Amino acid sequence: MQCGATAVIGEIYFVGGVATLFFLTGDDPLRFSIPILLLALADAAAALVGIRYGRRHYTTFDGDKTLEGSLAFLVTAFFCIQVPLLLFSPLQSVETLLIALLLSLLLMMVEAVAWRGLDNFFIPIFGFLLLDGAMGMSIGELVGQLVLTVPLAIFTIQVLINITFTVESQR
Repeated sequence: MQCGATAVIGEIYFVGGVATLFFLTGDDPLRFSIPILLLALADAAAALVGIRYGRRHYTTFDGDKTLEGSLAFLVTAFFCIQVPLLLFSPLQSVETLLIALLLSLLLMMVEAVAWRGLDNFFIPIFGFLLLDGAMGMSIGELVGQLVLTVPLAIFTIQVLINITFTVESQR
């Protein structure tokens, strides 16, 4: 959870992100609703789980986040993407599964490195852009992207945790 000036800036980014998303998606409710679900549910789950259950901290430009919060974002984001795609898109179930896995990993990394409330802008915008691109990919392309993304996500979180551990051990 944020406090002070960061909370106010985050609220401004929230409105800016939603307004920009509305402009970008036109009249496509699916491409609008999935990024909104990500912002409303996955980002909130990350904050709540991170605060309550977070034990493995890592430092960002604007303070600490937790591995547990990032994993909560990942799981919640997966369902925020998978369920609407399964119910309301013409895509095959394997495509929706691959898209949900790929986007939830990529957006978890975006949320992990966002600072000063910018995740409130980045999550809906990147969510839309990534969703829009992924919905046009073949199953083979999605698998290829996922093969590249999984090690990148693991590496990103590991680096963030190691940097924090190094900084804390030098104090």
